[in-house]
Amino acid sequence: MHGIQFRCRRALVPALLALPLAGAALHAQQPVSPPAAAPAPLSPYQPPVIALVQPLDGGMVHQDRPVVVFRFAPGEASDPIDVGSFVVSVDGVDRSALFQRAAGEAWGPLAAVANADSLVPGVHRLSARICSARGACAAVQATVNVLPPLIPAVSDPATPASAGRSRKQRLLDAALSAARRLLVP
Repeated sequence: MHGIQFRCRRALVPALLALPLAGAALHAQQPVSPPAAAPAPLSPYQPPVIALVQPLDGGMVHQDRPVVVFRFAPGEASDPIDVGSFVVSVDGVDRSALFQRAAGEAWGPLAAVANADSLVPGVHRLSARICSARGACAAVQATVNVLPPLIPAVSDPATPASAGRSRKQRLLDAALSAARRLLVP
């Protein structure tokens, strides 16, 4: 008789383990949060390649000439680049309208010439994106260090800012200013 009970217990243990626990059944009845949003479907095509080439990531440009160059190439020969899809932002501000685009590159200033003062010296974050004709997109993020102007602006010799310049520099500025007045009709 003991042998029969042992066999029954052996068969009963796996059956009991398969049953849900009372707490688990209660837990399953509680509201469940909705599933996370499904990730966007990836394009089956190879995305293009894009890179900041002038200056390189972390490189420097001067405030008076803050021009950068991006180069790009198709990921697949049968999926050409859509040059019109090129977008670029500087510190989160769209600057795409300032850039010229060609078949394999785009170049332009980090700020409009009229607003060059808005681009303060320091590190700025660039983001650029380009897509292929079939919708495969690639992006690049980089930083550029903007330095103060390479050549300081020439000021009028009568202003206090010119007081720190040497007498020779002031005389030369005065002579150039007089020559300009003579040349203008």
